[in-house]
Amino acid sequence: MEVTKPALTGGAHTQFKDGLRLELRSRLGATIKKSAGPSFDERLEKAVKERTTKGKAMEAEQRKVLNAAIEKGRERPNSAPIRPRNCDQKEMLRIRTELMKEQEEAYNAQLDRLRDKMDTREPIFNLDEVNAAFDKMRDRQAQRRRQLTKEEHVRWEHLRSMEVNAAKRPLLIENPTYKHPIARPESAPCLGGRPRHAFGREEYECDKRIREAVSSKWFSKTDWAKGRLREIKEKTDSRVPLNECTYPMTVDGHSMARDRLRHASPANVRCR
Repeated sequence: MEVTKPALTGGAHTQFKDGLRLELRSRLGATIKKSAGPSFDERLEKAVKERTTKGKAMEAEQRKVLNAAIEKGRERPNSAPIRPRNCDQKEMLRIRTELMKEQEEAYNAQLDRLRDKMDTREPIFNLDEVNAAFDKMRDRQAQRRRQLTKEEHVRWEHLRSMEVNAAKRPLLIENPTYKHPIARPESAPCLGGRPRHAFGREEYECDKRIREAVSSKWFSKTDWAKGRLREIKEKTDSRVPLNECTYPMTVDGHSMARDRLRHASPANVRCR
């Protein structure tokens, strides 16, 4: 933006105002140009120059790659050469026919070798091996069937024994206070030649060692066996069974859970 300087006329005050106006216009134009940047035409011209330079460099690189590929293709022995102008068409046809015949004979020979190899090769699976595998599979099926039949017989026998034992037990309606007797070592049957424990289970080796240690002479002569152990035995034998113990109510006077829920039910609370 060019600012033309008009001719200064008038007095000193008028000349000062005109000079100040020109200075302000020049400064304002420089500030606007600096803030707004280059114009659209300048930016377009700059972009065109950059794109042209970049396109020329890319074109040169592509031409270089294309020329290298052409030279590399011409150096290969199987590359089709440029046919000369004075070449003989009949001679070229004869050469190509002979080459085609040689390639066809080589291909047929390769096919014959492949067919002979396929006809004379050994099978992957022999018939005897296949039959043996089927026999083993049938044996495994029969063995599994026998095992399942045996397990079924054992389970049915277990169910029958449970039914017989259940029939021998009295009904709750007949005797609601009936309790199954605890098997004792004297009356309980032996399992595999080994006695049962006082709680009805099979006696362990540790139980046997403990019984032998307690019944030994040196243990019976100790103060702990004479005093503390005797007190424990007497307290255990004379205590009240847990099922006969009575416990006082510690919450409130409701005896049934249904009454307890009904007592605190929100549906029974009256709205005010």
